[in-house]
Amino acid sequence: MFNELRNRYFKWLESFVAHIDDLSPNEEDLLEELYATPYEYSSICPNDSNRKIDGYELRQRFIDECHETQEKLKWISGPCSVLEMLVALADRCEKDIMYDPNYGDRTSEWFWTMLHNLGIQSNSSEKDVAERLQRWMNREYGFNGYGGLFPLEDAGEDQSKVEIWYQMNTYMLEKYGS
Repeated sequence: MFNELRNRYFKWLESFVAHIDDLSPNEEDLLEELYATPYEYSSICPNDSNRKIDGYELRQRFIDECHETQEKLKWISGPCSVLEMLVALADRCEKDIMYDPNYGDRTSEWFWTMLHNLGIQSNSSEKDVAERLQRWMNREYGFNGYGGLFPLEDAGEDQSKVEIWYQMNTYMLEKYGS
């Protein structure tokens, strides 16, 4: 039962970030790696715990949207994964900040942009992905955010010390204006 529910949940998460076409085998492998990696936030920005909570809330949303019993939620346990955190963040970016009915749902675009900004591609080695994720979660990236999720051309403060939510808002404003 666990494997069946886990696979359905993983496919549901995947549906947020799939392109028009199906995902390539490399992209699926990358998503599996992100799902296997626990999301950790730095004590530098304790409010980044909110991103973990957003990831956990996806589990409840899955249960609700897929008409699963509440009892099955216990089968989706463990720490919030990087995949859950990034999917939740991309979803919030779309719904709370960048929603525009003229463009349709761009959750997938925000997700893959964040990975690109981290320097992670579908053909990145497992070792490279693990190292980049660890540097990001340890906040070992540049003042302007390069090496993180949201690099800026004109950073007014050290982005490695700014909450992810505020980094995202500043990035979207710088990139997409108004």
